[in-house]
Amino acid sequence: SLTFRNSGTGTCRFTPVFRLESGEPFGLSSGTGERLRYLLRDITRSLNATPYSGSSRRVAQDGQLELPPGAQMSLNYEFLVQADGLRNDGEFSQTVRVQAEQADLDVVGGSMLRLGIQVLPSARIGLAGAYALASTGYAVVDLGELSEGIAQVPLQLHVESTRNFHLTLESQNRGRLGLAGTDWWIPYQLSLGGQRVDLANGRGEFSGAVGTGPSRATLPILFHIGDVSSRRAGVYTDVISVAVAAN
Repeated sequence: SLTFRNSGTGTCRFTPVFRLESGEPFGLSSGTGERLRYLLRDITRSLNATPYSGSSRRVAQDGQLELPPGAQMSLNYEFLVQADGLRNDGEFSQTVRVQAEQADLDVVGGSMLRLGIQVLPSARIGLAGAYALASTGYAVVDLGELSEGIAQVPLQLHVESTRNFHLTLESQNRGRLGLAGTDWWIPYQLSLGGQRVDLANGRGEFSGAVGTGPSRATLPILFHIGDVSSRRAGVYTDVISVAVAAN
């Protein structure tokens, strides 16, 4: 909302105009990468006030605002950002000057404004390969008949992040497949993207490549099954929880 006041002694006729700094291209910028386009709309008068080419369009002279001496007027604006396909986080902004311009282009008042948005760091994960969804929402991975060595199960973890990411894995059985209701268990190890993740203490960690920009990775998941000899027959299970965070 912008408020214009006439502190003079005569009626003031003017048009509010938004202008960019000289030579600055249009769009919100974080200092690197592509600029985000935006829309600035005068919703009081249903006009587009976006400074696409350095300044917003001036209305015709008969569409100018009139402000009597000692009066004030407020206009409301809508600020919309086109962020489709945005993969980076950070502050995206642009400084503009709003000016009250008369028909002869004389400026009778103005102020600097900083338009922008703050995009918070975010990350997400997805699973692909040989798994099924249980009614509880868990992804169930069948390792088949257990034998010592790598279980032949194709499975990948997909990670997307606005910056470097960090994974935390928790094993309910501390890196062991357990037979429900008994003390029988089979040790196993897990690797992500070729890197072993130690779950012996119930919690393991994995960090993506060091960097400041957006990250995307597909990490093959391998289960290295330990000694299965002299184990009672049955279904051995563990529950692994995976959490991702953008660093």
